[in-house]
Amino acid sequence: MPSGYRAPDALKDEFFSLLRQGVSVKEASARVGVWRSNTQRWLGKTGGMLMRMGVEGGVEAGPVPAVRPGSNRLDLVDRAVIMIRVREGAKVAAIAREIGRNRSVVWREIRRNRCADGTYQADVAQIRTHQRARRPKAFRLQNPDLAKYVEDAMDDGWSPKLVSLVLEETFGHDESMQVSHETIYQSLYVQGRGELRKDLYRCLSTSRSKRVPRGERPRGAAGQHY
Repeated sequence: MPSGYRAPDALKDEFFSLLRQGVSVKEASARVGVWRSNTQRWLGKTGGMLMRMGVEGGVEAGPVPAVRPGSNRLDLVDRAVIMIRVREGAKVAAIAREIGRNRSVVWREIRRNRCADGTYQADVAQIRTHQRARRPKAFRLQNPDLAKYVEDAMDDGWSPKLVSLVLEETFGHDESMQVSHETIYQSLYVQGRGELRKDLYRCLSTSRSKRVPRGERPRGAAGQHY
C-alpha cells in the first residue's frame, strides 16, 4: 500500500489488534498489507505505548490479554464498544448504559486512553492499561488533600470501604482523589506507607458502614465541603 494512503479504520484496528497479540510491527504491517512507513505514522499518532526496538520490535510486555483475570475493570470487549460508539458520535451516558458502567468510568477511560490525535482505539487502550498496571506506582495517600479527606471520614466513623466508594462518587473525574480500601488499610498497618495519622487504626473498631448524608461528609484540607 503506497505511502500517504489514508487507511480505513478497520485496517488500523486489525494492525493494533495484532500488536496487542504480540506480533511484531514488521509482521503486523505485512499482514495488513501496509508499508512500515505508514504503520510507523499510526504508532506515532497513538502516543503513550511502550515499544520494543529492533527489527522484530513490538509492544513492550506483550502479548496483552483481552481480559485481566480476577478483575471487574473494563476489558477489550468494553473498549471495543466504546471505540465504535465514539466513532458514531454517541454520548458518554449512552455508551455507559450500553456496557453497564458508570458514566464517569467511561469518561475517564476515553480521556485517559485516547490517542495523541484525539481518536480512541480499543487495542491501544488495552495495551496502555496493561503497561500502566506493570509500572511501580506512587503511593496514593501521599496526596495531602486525599489523606485529609480520608482522615476526616475515618474520624467520623466511616469504614475504609465506604470512604473509597464515596470518593469515587464525589470525585469521579479526579483520579488523584481516588483510593481503594485496600490501600487505606495498607497505609494504616504497613510501616512506612502513606501519610495517614498513626492513631487512625483505632477508628476501625468503631467504623460504621452506613451511608452518610451528603451534607455531613468530611471537610477538605482547607475546611471546605467536597
